Amino acid sequence: MLVRNRSNGAVITEGDFRRDYPNTSFPRRLSPELLDAFGFDPVLDGPQPTGEAWQHAVHDGVEEINGQWFTKWTLGPVFDTPEDEAAYIAEWQLSNVTVSTPRLIASGVFTVTDGFVESIGTASGIAMVFAIDIGTYWLFFTEPQADLSYAAYVSSSSGQINVSGRSTEYLELCVKDGGVLSDPSEFSINIVRTS
Repeated sequence: MLVRNRSNGAVITEGDFRRDYPNTSFPRRLSPELLDAFGFDPVLDGPQPTGEAWQHAVHDGVEEINGQWFTKWTLGPVFDTPEDEAAYIAEWQLSNVTVSTPRLIASGVFTVTDGFVESIGTASGIAMVFAIDIGTYWLFFTEPQADLSYAAYVSSSSGQINVSGRSTEYLELCVKDGGVLSDPSEFSINIVRTS
């Protein structure tokens, strides 16, 4: 608790007030009437302002409202120039960036022979994969995804492989070699949740 000396306007803590009167035995709680007898007023907590996430309330003295003293607050930090403020905000934003690690939801390595997916070397989160045409494959998830907030990272033994279609239940992959659809001997995929 803070108290204000009426004679000089000094604001001190309750502990300082007690130390200023070492030969006086005070009750555990100082009442307004007791403080008044010593020429002091209690200072109540005033409302603290809220601002942007990078700001915080800073004590800014006391003020009298209808005969009662309250702590006064302002938003801080306080800057000398707009440039100082902009630099502080930029530094705060950099230090408060949260980066989430993508969560792997499916992966697999697949062998293709004569247009058929013959073997699944390793797979997780993938129920089945099959060729629907030359160089075109459908890959089904073991469980439907909640939404399309996922990314697929694919590679193939030959040609360029891309995701050509996707839904919450499956992905369509296309492999082209020299711009022509073709079957690779092997392809792999890692699918991660992006949100």
